[in-house]
Amino acid sequence: MDTEETTKILRQWFESWVKDDIEAVLNGLSETVVFYAPQNEYNQVIPYLGRRVGRQAVAEAFEIRAKTVELLSYDLQEFIVEGNKACIISHTQELCKQTQQVFEVEDAQFIVLDEDGKIASWSFYFDPNLEVAAFTAKLDKCLIQDVQGNQLPDTKRWHCRKIGRGCRGRRGGRGGWKQSKNRL
Repeated sequence: MDTEETTKILRQWFESWVKDDIEAVLNGLSETVVFYAPQNEYNQVIPYLGRRVGRQAVAEAFEIRAKTVELLSYDLQEFIVEGNKACIISHTQELCKQTQQVFEVEDAQFIVLDEDGKIASWSFYFDPNLEVAAFTAKLDKCLIQDVQGNQLPDTKRWHCRKIGRGCRGRRGGRGGWKQSKNRL
């Protein structure tokens, strides 16, 4: 695939994003697409990050994203294409639905098209700090209210559900929060 064809395909694909045409976005992916947005212990509050393989797995990530985040604006800043590969720099303004906090993201996306003009590989890199802050904006207030109301079991469940998979609190390692009257 040449640079001109790749540019045309990807510009149309990004226009589908702007129009919120998720069906067209998904149709631009190969059946075996590999999507990767790094997830680690510091950004695991963002539920749609990670490695997804296959169009259906990416569609599920989109569903999670749609339930948790609303796209307010989308701006392509750089569009660099060579052959069947592209690097796209974009800027978005988004809303965390849970906390009603607005945040901005500047990202770099690396995309490779297959011989059919479908996206075979899509990697997404960004500084997650502002999005993490939006997802956890009400955490301190909720935790303080639960502790004051002597709702420690509820606090632990809330923390596990809202902040991380597998309940890895700040204390207690993989088992979650240590049960202590003196510290949370």
